[in-house]
Amino acid sequence: MLMLLTLGLTLGFRSSDNLAAAFGIAVSLTMLLTSMLMYLAMREIWSWSLPVSLAAAGLFIAVDLSFVSANLMKVLEGGWFPLVVAALIFFLLFTWLKGRDALLHKLERDTLPLADFIRSVGSKARVSGTAVYMTSRLDVVPVPLLHNLKHNKVLHQRIVLLHVVTANVPRVPPEQRLEVADLGSQFYSIVVRYGFMEQPDIPQALEACKNHDLHFDMMDTSFFVGRVKIMAEKRSRMNTFQGHVFGIMHRNALAATEFFRIPPNRVVELGGQVEI
Repeated sequence: MLMLLTLGLTLGFRSSDNLAAAFGIAVSLTMLLTSMLMYLAMREIWSWSLPVSLAAAGLFIAVDLSFVSANLMKVLEGGWFPLVVAALIFFLLFTWLKGRDALLHKLERDTLPLADFIRSVGSKARVSGTAVYMTSRLDVVPVPLLHNLKHNKVLHQRIVLLHVVTANVPRVPPEQRLEVADLGSQFYSIVVRYGFMEQPDIPQALEACKNHDLHFDMMDTSFFVGRVKIMAEKRSRMNTFQGHVFGIMHRNALAATEFFRIPPNRVVELGGQVEI
C-alpha cells in the first residue's frame, strides 16, 4: 500500500519541484505541532511553571509559525495534499475512537455490577475448569459471561476476569506486571500491565500468576471473548457514513486472541449484534 501511494504521488506531481510545496507544508506544520506538544509536556509531565514553559516553548512556536505562514501561500500549488491526507487519517482515528466509545456504552448498558452478580450466582450449576474473560472494566460483568450463563445455564468452577492495561512507559518492570485479587465464590480478577513497546503474552502472564498462589493448566482453561457485529441504529450516536466506516474498521481489526497470543484451540467466541 505504501509503495502504491508513493508511486501515485510521484506520477501525480511528476517532479520534485512540484513536491516542494507539499513537503514545505508537511514539515512546517509538523514542527509547529511538535513545539505545541513540547509545551504540554513541560506543563503536564515535567510540571514546569507557566512562565518558564511559555518562554521556552513560545520561542520555538514563534519561529515555527513564521515557517507555516510562509508556506500557506503554497497550499494551492500542492500544499493541499498533506492537508488532505492528514484530514483523512484524523477522520479515521476520530471515527474509531467515537465508534469504540459508542460500542462500549451500548455493551455496558446491558450488563450489571460485578459484586451483585457474584452474590447472586451461589446456586448456579458449576462445571470443572477455568474460564478466563477478557474485560475492559472490573466493576461490571463482562458481556460474554452473561451470554454464556444465559445460553449454557452453567458457570465454570473458577472464573477469572482479565484486564490488560497499556501503561504510558516503554516497559513495565516484572514486579509491577501483575495484580491479582480474590473476589470470592471462586471469582478472581487479574490486571496485567504492559508498556507500549512490549508485546502482550497472556499465557506467559497467567503462568506468572503462580507467584500469587493462582495456578493455571492451559489444557483446562478456556478463554471467552466477544465477537460483535455492528448494526446501524436509526437514532445513532454516529452519523450513517461514520457508522459504516467504523463497521468496516471493526471487521478488519486484529482479533484480540491473536494480539494477546492466546492459543486458538482454547478460545470460545460468543457473538452478538450491537446497534450503534
